[in-house]
Amino acid sequence: MNSLNFFLINFKRFFLLLMTASCLLLQATDKDEILSIINDIEYGWENGDGEPFSKHFLDYEGAKYFESGGQNIGLKDLIENHVEPEKDALYFLELNFLNIDIRIDQSFAWVTADTEVKGKVKRNDYEFDKTGHQTFLLKKLEGRWKVLHTHSSSRDRRKNTKNVESKTTKSKPIESKPATEPIKETFGLPEKKETAITNKIRSKFLSVKQLSNKKVDIKLENGQVWRSVEAVNRGELSKLKSSTSIEISEALISGYVLKAEGKKLSIRVRRIK
Repeated sequence: MNSLNFFLINFKRFFLLLMTASCLLLQATDKDEILSIINDIEYGWENGDGEPFSKHFLDYEGAKYFESGGQNIGLKDLIENHVEPEKDALYFLELNFLNIDIRIDQSFAWVTADTEVKGKVKRNDYEFDKTGHQTFLLKKLEGRWKVLHTHSSSRDRRKNTKNVESKTTKSKPIESKPATEPIKETFGLPEKKETAITNKIRSKFLSVKQLSNKKVDIKLENGQVWRSVEAVNRGELSKLKSSTSIEISEALISGYVLKAEGKKLSIRVRRIK
């Protein structure tokens, strides 16, 4: 092996090592930027501040953000109808993203994390303590990472029952639930702090009317009227009309979610009457 070949071989090795180190350094920088974005989003949720979402989310037509069966369509809907109302609806909100796993493939990245969320609702002093999971999808545009989509789900924190002694109880016959449960007249409306409200109702509906903005009004058999927060497409409307009864429950943090029994349908709603 002459000196020229020796030089070329070692130069190639050095070049490959340099490129590998550069890629690792660049990816580490990308991960730091994404972690900073997630920290800003956590702050935004806890303080009802839409600014981090405006800064880090890509505002594009058709954007959807999912949370425990509900969804927001578009960045404006997410900020104005979900993020910002939190500061008025809650005494406090504590959100933690844990075990954050960031994966990067060129200009795309996806992030998974465990979540812990605690808070207290003003209207009924209800305190929640939930755990769950979060997913972020991001794309690098003009040198900056932007969030394209988020999906989160959670449930009440499981209590530790290892040291709890089991008690023997007499079995009771299972009573079938009526199709329509007793409904509290004030469910969904502002109430005095000392007055507790039901956090879930089941009912049949009398009519479903779609408005010009594609939102729908649902009139229940007890006279209550609920309106969807976002537009309802033709498929969702068909499922809603073909269901025999509906269930309305409190959402994870604020607002209400309507589910059509026997159908894969879940939409955010608010009571208007």
